[in-house]
Amino acid sequence: MRKSMYWWLLFLVLLSVPQLSFAAETEPMYSMTEAELTTLENNLNELATINEEQKKNLMQLQTQLQISEEKLQASEKKSMKLELQLMSLKQTMTEQDSLLANAQKSLNECLDEEKAKQASIKRERNWAYGIIGILLYAYIQK
Repeated sequence: MRKSMYWWLLFLVLLSVPQLSFAAETEPMYSMTEAELTTLENNLNELATINEEQKKNLMQLQTQLQISEEKLQASEKKSMKLELQLMSLKQTMTEQDSLLANAQKSLNECLDEEKAKQASIKRERNWAYGIIGILLYAYIQK
């Protein structure tokens, strides 16, 4: 009898061992009503829709960013070109200012020469009038 009791005891121990291992490995179960399940599914569907919209928005923003970067690069190239033109125009303006100053200086020299020439002509004319006047007086006196 003792042998059969050992067998029964061993049998009960063996039956309890798998139950202990299954009990330890299983996750706790939660119960959910159909309304809660429907709400959860609706929320998941709404989140999926929002996720798709966000993906579309992200793609649009990436496209806009790429376009903006291209425009920025084009603007930077144009800015560099305009800066080069500005430097060229400044250099041309400096050269023209120098030429204008030289022309003004030459004009002033010419005006001074012309004034001196006019003054010389006026002196010669006055001398000539004076000599003619003296000769005319001398002729009349004779």
